[in-house]
Amino acid sequence: MILNIILMLTTFIFSYSRLSASEKITIHHNADNSTVNVEMVLGNDLGGVRVEYPYESNKYESNKYKGNYILFNFDIKTKKALNLLRVSFNGIEVAHKNLWVFYDTPLELTGKEYLLPFDDSIEFTRFYIYFDPALGEHLKLREMSRTQGLKFDVECVERGSHGKNKVDFSFNFSVDSSKQFFDLFDKFLVN
Repeated sequence: MILNIILMLTTFIFSYSRLSASEKITIHHNADNSTVNVEMVLGNDLGGVRVEYPYESNKYESNKYKGNYILFNFDIKTKKALNLLRVSFNGIEVAHKNLWVFYDTPLELTGKEYLLPFDDSIEFTRFYIYFDPALGEHLKLREMSRTQGLKFDVECVERGSHGKNKVDFSFNFSVDSSKQFFDLFDKFLVN
């Protein structure tokens, strides 16, 4: 009887711990053109973040922002249209120039809020962050990831609420996953 209770509690604890967040790192090798791509994905009840390097924006001929970027793709579950107030990585605010609605369109700033796209039929919003390794924009992230992991804090407000209905989201990559991503980044992609 006691053994059954211990077994049930153990099952409950492990089942509950799996509800938090799932992290995955994948290396993609394209043999056709000998390219390597590293991807780190975090999913939780709030949505998800996909980090990819290199994201090759030069595959779009009309794109004036050609180059290889570290792409952060944020998908946020919501039933209401949101505006973005700010995004920070481990407490450091992301600059406006790094916030995008798509590969060639920066997020539109209206007053102090960025307009996020919203589709109520699928109840989510999305935005992107691009960092250019050629400019060293990723160096603070890499340094912090090795000791603190990566914590993404997203501050939003419901559209039309005049700043009254704030909604915050947090996505946290563990130290192990963050370190592994940047170790692979350094090993395969920078050298």
